Amino acid sequence: MVDDSNYLTPHEAALAVVATCMKKARLQLDTLIINSILGGVLFSSGSVLYVAIHSENLDLLSNNPGILNLIGGLTYSVGLFYVVILGAELFNSNILFFSVGLLRNAATIYDLLISWFFSWLGNIAGSLFV
Repeated sequence: MVDDSNYLTPHEAALAVVATCMKKARLQLDTLIINSILGGVLFSSGSVLYVAIHSENLDLLSNNPGILNLIGGLTYSVGLFYVVILGAELFNSNILFFSVGLLRNAATIYDLLISWFFSWLGNIAGSLFV
């Protein structure tokens, strides 16, 4: 018999997404902008590591591209890891949270538009900064 008490049901997972949406909808605008810029910087740092791995190992790229792609994938995920650990804002996650929150009447269309616009703008600004 499997112990399922450690797992969330789909309904509980949807409620957790709605709770996160409500929390993100209450963020101050300056906090949202700073977290979004930070998210862009952190996520693009993983891209920089990926490009550095590929540009420094041209012999490995021609001889064994699978190993290089594996190492590149691991370095690219470092950026996403830091975004998750530091709690920075990514536009992609706001798409999920606010879509579900809007459908469950936990957020307004105004909250959705503000969050999407400023998280997208902040992520672009952070990426361009790097």
